[in-house]
Amino acid sequence: MKKLLLSLSALLLPIVTLAEPVEIDGIYYNLNAETKEAEVAWNPDRYSGSVDISSVVIYDETEYKVTSIGSYAFWDCNELTAVSIPNTVTSIGERAFAEISSLTHLDLPDSVTKIGLQPFYCCTGLVSIVWPSSVKSIGNSCFYQCTSLISVTIPDNLKSIEDYAFYGCNALASITIPDGVTSIGSFSFCQCSSLTSITIPEGVAKIGQYTFFGCGHLATVSLPSSLTSIEECAFAVCPALASVTIPDGVTYIGDNAFTVCGLTSVTIPNSVGQIGRGAFNNCPYLTILTIGSGVWSISDKAFAQCSALTDVYCLAEAVPNIWREPFANTDIASATLHVPASALQAYSSKEPWKNFKEIVPLNDESIETLEYSSPSDRINIYSIDGKLIGSAADQSEAARIINNLPSGTSTIVKKGGKSVKIMVK
Repeated sequence: MKKLLLSLSALLLPIVTLAEPVEIDGIYYNLNAETKEAEVAWNPDRYSGSVDISSVVIYDETEYKVTSIGSYAFWDCNELTAVSIPNTVTSIGERAFAEISSLTHLDLPDSVTKIGLQPFYCCTGLVSIVWPSSVKSIGNSCFYQCTSLISVTIPDNLKSIEDYAFYGCNALASITIPDGVTSIGSFSFCQCSSLTSITIPEGVAKIGQYTFFGCGHLATVSLPSSLTSIEECAFAVCPALASVTIPDGVTYIGDNAFTVCGLTSVTIPNSVGQIGRGAFNNCPYLTILTIGSGVWSISDKAFAQCSALTDVYCLAEAVPNIWREPFANTDIASATLHVPASALQAYSSKEPWKNFKEIVPLNDESIETLEYSSPSDRINIYSIDGKLIGSAADQSEAARIINNLPSGTSTIVKKGGKSVKIMVK
C-alpha cells in the first residue's frame, strides 16, 4: 500500500509544482522552473497598446528564456495595437491572437516552428502579416473572418493551406500561392469577395468543397495539369469568372462546382467521367459547351438555366447516362447539338438530346457551313475558353486566321447565331 501511495505522489508531483502565471513588466508569463523557459500568458485585465515581449525575463533572480506565446494569450484584447515578438519564440498557441479588432500588423519571426489552431480567428483589424518560413502549413481557420486582411507574405517553402484558412477574408484582393504548395483545403478561400485572380500551383490534385465559393470578383483562374478533381461548389457563385480551362487530367466535376458563374464557353475534357448535379447550373452567359468523349454520366440540372446556350458539342460516341433533367429551364429547342456522325441516330432517339433544335454530325462541320444573313456580317473566331482570336469578313479570311494557329488548336467560329467548332490540322 505504501508503495502504491508513493507512486501516486510521483504522478501528482508535476501538477503540484505548477504555479499561477506571474506578471513581469506588465506581461503575464507561465514559468517552467525545470527548463527555465517562459510562455506569454493571458492577462485577466487584457493587454492594450503596444506590447514588447522580451527574449529573456527574470523572476526571483532566475532567468527565463521566452520561447512561446500561450493559447488565448492575447485573445479579445481589443485595445491592443502592436506586438513585438522576439526570435526566441518557437511556438504560438491556439487562438493566441483571436478576436482582436485593433491589431493591424504582425511580423512572425522565422524562429516560430509551431502555430496552433485558429491563431488569428476573427482578428478583424489585421491588415497585413508576414508568415514565418519555418512553418510549412497555414492551418485550419488560421485567418478565419479576418475581414481587413489585404496582404499576406507567404514564404516559398509553404506546403499546404488547410480548411477555412482564409474564409471570409473579404478585403483580400490578391495572394500568391507558392509553387511548393500541394494541398489547398476545403472552404480555404470561401467568401473572399475581393479576390480577383488565383493561380493554383502544379502538384495540387484537388480543389476541395467550397474552396472559392462566393468569390464575387474572381475573374481569372489558372488550374494546374496535376488537377484530377473539382469538388462540390468549388467555384460556385463566382459571377465574374468568364473563362476557365479545365485541365485534361480532371476526372470528376462535383455538384454545383461552377454554379452561378459568368462562364461564356466551357470545355469539359475527355478525361472527365462524371459531371455532378448542378455543376454549371445558372451560368446565364454560357453559349458554347463542349462535353468530352469520356463523359458517361451527367447529373440532374448540370446545365440548367443556361439561357444563352446556342451550341453543345458532345464528343462521346456512347450517349452519356442522364439523371433527370440536366438541361432544365435551358432552351435547348433553340440550340444545336453537335455529335459524332456514328452516334447521330442514337442521340436523335434519346431524351433530352432529341429535343435540340437540330443535331448535326461533328465531322461535317467547316467554316463554309456558316450562312450570311447580310453583306456586313463578320465571322468571329474564338479560343475554346471563349477569348476572341480574330474577326474576318469572309470564309477565306477566316480560314487564313485559323490556318495560322498551331496544329491541334480547337476554335469556335461564330457568325450571327450560328457556331461551328474547328480543330486546326
